[in-house]
Order: sequence, then C-alpha cells, then structure tokens
Amino acid sequence: MKTIEEFISVIKELRTNKRGEKSSPHKLLLLLAVCNMLEKEENMENKFLFDDFLLSEFKVISKKYFSDSEIYIEYPYYHLASSILWDHQLKVGLENRYKSYKRFTPKRIKETIGYSCLNVELYRLLKDKKNRNRLILVLDKILTSTNFQGYTINKKDKSSFAFSAFRYERLAIDSIKNALLGYAEFLPNFYLFDPSTHQYLECDLIAISVDRIAVIELKHWAGDIEIRPNQWKINNFNYRVDA
Repeated sequence: MKTIEEFISVIKELRTNKRGEKSSPHKLLLLLAVCNMLEKEENMENKFLFDDFLLSEFKVISKKYFSDSEIYIEYPYYHLASSILWDHQLKVGLENRYKSYKRFTPKRIKETIGYSCLNVELYRLLKDKKNRNRLILVLDKILTSTNFQGYTINKKDKSSFAFSAFRYERLAIDSIKNALLGYAEFLPNFYLFDPSTHQYLECDLIAISVDRIAVIELKHWAGDIEIRPNQWKINNFNYRVDA
C-alpha cells in the first residue's frame, strides 16, 4: 500500500503539458478541487461526476490562483487519467466512441464518461484530514513556485497557506481582517510543520502586528463555551475535541 508521500512524489512528476521550462496548472488545480470536495462532503463516494459541484469547485480554485486566466476543466478531467491517480468509468456501450475521440469537450465527456475516480489507495488516504492537508500544502507550493505557460499567478496568493473550505471561516477571516485593516498582516489557513510529530498543524488565522503575533482559532459554535485541556466544554455537558 502506498503512503501519501509516495503519491505526492507521483504528483510532482506529473506531465503538465510541459513546453521547455514552462508547464500548465490544470491537473494540480483539479486535484485541489477534489480535496476541497472531500473536505465539504465528509461521506462523499469515490465518484467525481462532471457536474456543477465539480465545475464550481474547480472554478473557485482556478480563480484563487489565476484570476486573469480562463482555465478549462475538461483538459485535466480527461488527461489526468494518463496517470495512476485518476481513472474514467465509461458508460456501457460507449467504450469505442470514447476511444475514437482525440480531443474531449464537455459534451463528449458527459456523453461517454459516467464518472471519474481517484486511485483507491489515494482516495482512502485523502479521507483523512491530515493527509488531505499535507497534499493541499504541497499543491499550493507547486502552484505558487512554478512558471506556468501563459498564466500569471495572483500576487496575493504567493504564500504557503491553503484555502478555507468552510464559508463561516471565510466570513470570520474577512471580518477580522477588515476590523484590523492597517494594524496587522494576516496568514489564513496556515499549515505549520511540527518536527516532533512529523505532522502539519492547521492555524485558522495568524495575525502579525508590530508588537505581537496572535494565533486565532475559529469555531462555528454557540452557547456557553469553557476552554479545557484537549477538549472544550459547551453548555456544561457537551464536550468537543479541540482539533
């Protein structure tokens, strides 16, 4: 069985439509979109339809990194299957038509491909949040440090932190940033490597001012909250693990 680090090695060697020293970001953006979907849908099956959910997540991720570029999802949705990471489940009776197409448009994908799926071992690994966070960090680093053919990365996103998958976190972060505008700089969703455990720890928001650094934990909870070691107490009886 492969580890997440072995899959990361495969991802780093992906063929990304390379031309000289430049390449395209499409496959990496698709993998990020898939990570985002798994974050939002805890019980999501290993079936990635060419539907509004996937298209919406891909668009959000693409605009996060390359807001001035139009990036089409049909290219990585088809071509990522040339790696061990991704596979197509074809519609019954349309195998020959699938093989006959040299270029895949959204119409042809919907016509011949029932759904795509991750490598079974990779899917199992990415169901675990720590592995998912590790992959997100690696993909972010590749996207922000690579010279992509014809694509200009957003300057504001040239940093080693990942996106927030939760709407309440994005709203809270925006609210805090607006309230402290001019007083601090911010690093949202920053992943800090802990050498003692060899794991990445997520910081929801780090605020840096002239005289202090604040690590801010965001929770979407209501009621009377008491902070306790390792667990937090809510309404005097309901405990939640501090994670």
